[in-house]
Amino acid sequence: MQRHQTREQIRVAVIFGANGRIQPVWFEWRRRKHTVTATTYRYEGKQGDSRLLHFTVTDEGGLFELTYNTHDQTWQLRGIEVE
Repeated sequence: MQRHQTREQIRVAVIFGANGRIQPVWFEWRRRKHTVTATTYRYEGKQGDSRLLHFTVTDEGGLFELTYNTHDQTWQLRGIEVE
């Protein structure tokens, strides 16, 4: 497995659950749509005044760390792990 760190802005489609929980459904990175097959881990963090929601998700071929900044409402791809 190869692990890469990045901080690229991405587009993400999510479902907001009845309990307010965010569930990523797909994300677009480098003009390719990745369908999320599972969310394996999630946690919250802070960066200054901003609350960050971190999601580790899988698609058919890799593991990705997606981060949502609740202050400016942007998504970043922070990490990639592929075979």
